[in-house]
Amino acid sequence: MLSKITTREKEVVKLLAQGLTTNQIGQRLDISPTTVITHRKNLRIKLNCRNCPEIIFKASQLGLL
Repeated sequence: MLSKITTREKEVVKLLAQGLTTNQIGQRLDISPTTVITHRKNLRIKLNCRNCPEIIFKASQLGLL
């Protein structure tokens, strides 16, 4: 499961865990908010989560944070 998560997705989840918004993450990583939303969607699928808090919780359990 962890091997399927990209470096950029790991960056996004770390910033999500810091409480940054979609726009703030986009600015920090120099990507569009739409791209951030796509990364969140991919994380939800890969981690089998329903929402961002669950992504953060599961990422923490898996040692991504």
